[in-house]
Amino acid sequence: PSEEFPFAILYFTGSKMFNTVMRNKASQMGFLLNEHGLYKLIDGKKTHKISHKFSTEKSIFDFLKIEYKNPIERKDFKSVVHKKNKSLKNIYAWNTKIDDKKINKEKLLATIHLGVKDFSKGVPLSEPITVSEQTMFSDSLKIEFYNPLGNPTIRYTLNGEDPDTLSTIYTKPFLISSSLNLKAIAFKKGWLDSKISSVDFVKVEGILENYILKTSPDNRYKNPKKLFDGVVGDINFRDGDWNGFIRSQDYVIGVNERNSGDLIVEIDLKEKQYSAIGIHALESIGAYIMFPKSVELHDISQKKEKLIYSKNFIASKLGAPNLTKFYKVPITNKSSKLKLVVKSNKQLPKGHPAAGEYAWLFVDEILLL
Repeated sequence: PSEEFPFAILYFTGSKMFNTVMRNKASQMGFLLNEHGLYKLIDGKKTHKISHKFSTEKSIFDFLKIEYKNPIERKDFKSVVHKKNKSLKNIYAWNTKIDDKKINKEKLLATIHLGVKDFSKGVPLSEPITVSEQTMFSDSLKIEFYNPLGNPTIRYTLNGEDPDTLSTIYTKPFLISSSLNLKAIAFKKGWLDSKISSVDFVKVEGILENYILKTSPDNRYKNPKKLFDGVVGDINFRDGDWNGFIRSQDYVIGVNERNSGDLIVEIDLKEKQYSAIGIHALESIGAYIMFPKSVELHDISQKKEKLIYSKNFIASKLGAPNLTKFYKVPITNKSSKLKLVVKSNKQLPKGHPAAGEYAWLFVDEILLL
């Protein structure tokens, strides 16, 4: 449609980082920005497309209060320039050596207050955020944190444990060369500690090419090729990156196994050797979505199927945060053909409006590690 043309041009030009910052700005304003248009977010969920008319790319920039940049100028996050807020009435200069003589107050649209001493009192630090949004890599990946307001001390761990005041101090960017969970927290005297940020980084050995999907996603969230495209989604399960599985009401064991609500895929490794299979799943209990109940890996290279790995997971309780998570399934045998079974939770937790009913299983990526 012609009304989507400006959004499509914006989506497919410029760097990924530039586009990500623009999408984040839209999200802060209560909208979801994609290649089709701007949609209203209600409780963090995509709803209707807004009625505002956008005839050019520039009209999108203007709406988001971002200075227009030509495609060649859209290099990275530094290229995004936010327009001045003419409704700003006060500016508080904290921890600066600027004095009255260095400020041309006639050109200011707001009143500036110098010498602010207690700006940090009772203010929590922002949680540490990595500069790159890339979380999957094939060789190595540079980890770098943005420098948050207040220039706090950032401490981090690489083993999945929560960082504290004794954890490693971040001083400069560093390289990682294996899959890991990075957690970080910011500290500064006089400020409240930040929340702990957590990111899974996954070293990928290959994308699945030879497979047979034995079960079917529900038609409302069905895009099987997205399971094997190497692109990881976020917690917005409606963005088209996710496949949703749920047991159908007419499911009968041994009759229509494709509607079991589980994810079952047969994989042909073509004699290549890999250490594990990675599964990226989502949980949003309020939206009836839960992490897997268990995973199984079977060797089907011989006439007789053999279970070579299985693991059960503790189900989350009501009130658990919306999260995505990578599950690592080790390949313990030298097998050329495998069957992966990701079993869904068949009961929503006690206290849920639909307690006892089938939960959704959402998966967006299956990778070779």
